[in-house]
Amino acid sequence: MKSKYIVAVLLAVLAAALIYVYMNPGENGPVGENNSQQNSPLQDPRERVSQQLAGIFPQRIGYEWFYSGFAEYGHRMKLDNISGNTDNPEILVYEVSGEVDDPSGGEAPGDFGLELEYRITSDTVLERIIRGEKLAHMFKELQLLKLPLESGSRWEQTVESSGKEVVLTAEILSAEKKEDGPDVYKVRYSVPMEGMPDGIYIEERTFTEGVGVTSFARTLGEDYDFMFEYSIFEPDK
Repeated sequence: MKSKYIVAVLLAVLAAALIYVYMNPGENGPVGENNSQQNSPLQDPRERVSQQLAGIFPQRIGYEWFYSGFAEYGHRMKLDNISGNTDNPEILVYEVSGEVDDPSGGEAPGDFGLELEYRITSDTVLERIIRGEKLAHMFKELQLLKLPLESGSRWEQTVESSGKEVVLTAEILSAEKKEDGPDVYKVRYSVPMEGMPDGIYIEERTFTEGVGVTSFARTLGEDYDFMFEYSIFEPDK
């Protein structure tokens, strides 16, 4: 009888211990269950940046852009990934790769490969060119857009030109916000540069909501009375 009493006491102590562990989980959480706080997913990086700026770009991995323009120029790009930045959780990164068309059929020297990132924060979109020897863009890092997305909005950025740091000025020329279609924004980027008309180098881009860049233009030099241009001709759906 005494032995049965001892067994009952031990079982009661064991049950109390299990209940204590369950109600007070340590690093590994309750026995037999996952610790929901420890294993909960991190906040989606898309929720930490400007939804208006992120909405300018496609949201589907695998989305493709096809561009064509002046003098048989063309390039194609694909959205490889959308992810958070490991160094700064307040940045959303769109990873893009592609290729610039080679009209020589492989005889021209150089690298026609293309890699770039669109980095979106709470108020800015930055284009960062990682690989793009044949891409028609002048600057390796350019603030493409900045809030507020309103006609007349301006911002400045220090860029490198001919080995010197100069101030680039950007301005939203137009902001068409439609109820029955995508919003469209046109932006001009200007920077002092020798050999350009009036000593100013200009780039212009049009952005369409859900697509990104739909047209691009840039000055060529003092001897040209027109701009180099390309535009999207086959946006993915």
